[in-house]
Amino acid sequence: MYRDDGLAIFRKTSGPQAERIKKEVQKIFKENHLDITITCNLKIVNYLDITMNLNDGTYRPYRKPNDDITYIHSQSNHPPSIIKQLPLSIESRLRMISSSKEIFEESAKEYQDALKRSGFRHKLTYGENTGITDARTPKNRKRKVIWFNPPYSKSVSTNLGKEFLKLLDKHFPSHNKFSKIFNRRSVKVSYSCLPSMKSKINQHNKKILREPTSSTENEQVRLCSCPEGAKCPMDGHCL
Repeated sequence: MYRDDGLAIFRKTSGPQAERIKKEVQKIFKENHLDITITCNLKIVNYLDITMNLNDGTYRPYRKPNDDITYIHSQSNHPPSIIKQLPLSIESRLRMISSSKEIFEESAKEYQDALKRSGFRHKLTYGENTGITDARTPKNRKRKVIWFNPPYSKSVSTNLGKEFLKLLDKHFPSHNKFSKIFNRRSVKVSYSCLPSMKSKINQHNKKILREPTSSTENEQVRLCSCPEGAKCPMDGHCL
């Protein structure tokens, strides 16, 4: 399951049996005033960004029709670590969801062109570590970490992260009673990215240009949030 998409595999189940299971699931959703679309008895399925083929056991990257690949520009106002890792993460993901080198090279062309349009010179290569593996990384004990996330901007010449850690060492030395809480192991620094001006303007315009659904004079105060047809435990005043 991923948000509103789900994928299921039936083993030793005939086509008619799968259809009956489908109708039972749809019935449960309908009883709870919900809708669900189910397609069963498929041998090839597109799920998220991958196409899986049960006929030959292959898998390859998938993009929705008319989906335009767009990445941030290599000279954009983002932390250098993000700019550096972008093509590497794309390459790693394509390698992971490609079952062979031939499929990787066939699918990588469009992503390579998108990176080139965004000013990146990195060439996507298949590499040696390929395919989806079942290797599980050991679980490490989670530490309680306090994060300081200053917004990043190229116009700022001061190394905020370095100065912040210097203040941490200055005001919470090893003999300070709070040094066990505030130290370089428990306090980390990572730059944050802010929304672009275009997204802020679009968000503002969408808010003020949205037509009201009802007149404010006739608008009634909502007192209940229970689904339609369900009995409210507070006699319609659960809010």
